[in-house]
Parts: sequence; structure tokens; C-alpha cells
Amino acid sequence: MSSVKRNPIERGRCFKTAFSCFGLILIGLCLLQVLDCISPSCVFSQEACFQKHPEREWLHFSTSKTIVYYQNEVDLDELNKRFIMFGIGSFFDALDRKKSGSIIKELTKKIDLIFRKVQFLLDMHNCESKIKVIVYAHKSGVANVYAQLASQFKSSASSGLPAYYFHKLRTVYISVDTVNERILAHEFCHVVVNHYFRRRLPKKPAEAFAHYVETNLR
Repeated sequence: MSSVKRNPIERGRCFKTAFSCFGLILIGLCLLQVLDCISPSCVFSQEACFQKHPEREWLHFSTSKTIVYYQNEVDLDELNKRFIMFGIGSFFDALDRKKSGSIIKELTKKIDLIFRKVQFLLDMHNCESKIKVIVYAHKSGVANVYAQLASQFKSSASSGLPAYYFHKLRTVYISVDTVNERILAHEFCHVVVNHYFRRRLPKKPAEAFAHYVETNLR
């Protein structure tokens, strides 16, 4: 049986067609990866976090470094008392707050100061964009959202954390009954470090940075 021989031009066309098909397949796979990262069915969106309990109203206020979301059941005065450093929250600050009624103003001052202190300790100042801070009234709220995120993204991190930073959503999760200035600084450290390095650090060096910040926070 004689084989059919193709001339060089026909072979070139075949190679070109095959290469084009292969390129289209690669592009399709890349698009699927992108859609997999941004699809609402695959990404635990911030809106899904808020809509989980539709009967609860989510409020927010902005600082220079963050946007803080909190449930209407969150006691902002109690949250403010959890941050007891830098000489803020003194007797005179309390008197001033009673006059102005601006607990949010005081919280804004503390949160930004903690963030800047973390940047100063690490000497990393390139984090310019704001991050989200989600405040729950109780640690069970943090645990529930963490469980969903861990399942969605197949995370192997430990459960039962008092707070955590989820880098894919650029969001810190805390609760009033567990947070304090050192815990918030710990999570802010992960934010700052992740923005500073081009690649995400392995867990051990990342936690070493966070431990350093906690230890030296004044």
C-alpha cells in the first residue's frame, strides 16, 4: 500500500492549524482558571459573607488604612475598650467622647495607629490600598466564616483561631470577645508582609514576623 505524501506547503498548513488549535486550547484553559478564581460559585465573596444573616444589618466606617464592617449587634464601645495601648482611651479621651459621641472617631484613631505601628516595626511601608476588617460580635461568627473559607479554598490552616487574615479577599476577620491590640497587630502584620513581598511567604517566616510584631508592640 502506497502512502500519500504531502508537499511542504500542505505540511506547513497542517502544523499551523495544529499549533493554532493547541493555542486556543491553552487560552481556554487559562480563561477557565481565571473564571474559577472570580466566579461567585467558587469564591466566597464578601457579599456572601454579609448575606449569610440577612436579618442582621452590616454597618461600616472608613479609616485611612481600612474599611471596617460590623454587625449592628456589635458593641463598639466594648470593641474600643479592647484596644488599650498607646495612651489612647485615657480619662480625658473618654470625656471628649462623651461630649462628641464619636466612638467611631476614637476607634478610627486606634486602628490606624496599630496599622502604622506594624509598618514601623517591620520597616515596610508600601501597603497603600485599604483592606477590609470584618467585626463579629462573637468568636463563633469568625469560626463559621473561617470554616466556609477553608472548605471553599481547601485551606489546611488550623481552626479555632481568634482572628485571621484571608489574603485572597484582602480581609481581616475579628470578634469583639477575643480581639485585642496585639491580635489585630498580628493580622495587620500578615497584611503588610503580603503586600511587601512579591511572593507569599511560607507559614513559618510569616508567623515569625507576626510574633516579632506582637512582642515589640508598645
